[in-house]
Amino acid sequence: KDAVLPPITTENLSKYEDMFLKLDAESSGIMSASKVHTILSKSKLPSATLAKIWKLSDNDKDGKLSRVEFVMAMHLATMAKSGFTIPAALPPALLATLEDNKSPHPDGTHHPDTITEESSSRRSST
Repeated sequence: KDAVLPPITTENLSKYEDMFLKLDAESSGIMSASKVHTILSKSKLPSATLAKIWKLSDNDKDGKLSRVEFVMAMHLATMAKSGFTIPAALPPALLATLEDNKSPHPDGTHHPDTITEESSSRRSST
């Protein structure tokens, strides 16, 4: 499917965030490349697809994934498993998700917002 990738569903968002929190034993807010590789390898996707997913997800190119970047990687892997073609660049809506939901905060606290339109409304009303 060369269609535009669908947004992350609330159900999958919760699932991916829970997975991140369980795997982030040190509560660092960061997932190492080796840990992410182990998880993504379970998808049995081709190496080239996994490399593309990593490149698109590691938005700040630091070789690690934040909570939001991890959620994006899991979403892209799920879409690839569903038959979607992973694009060379993230569609604007998904890219905005990464840009608008940086994690963790510079002060080291965990970012509670989720990647949904509701979180944008909550942020703007506080």
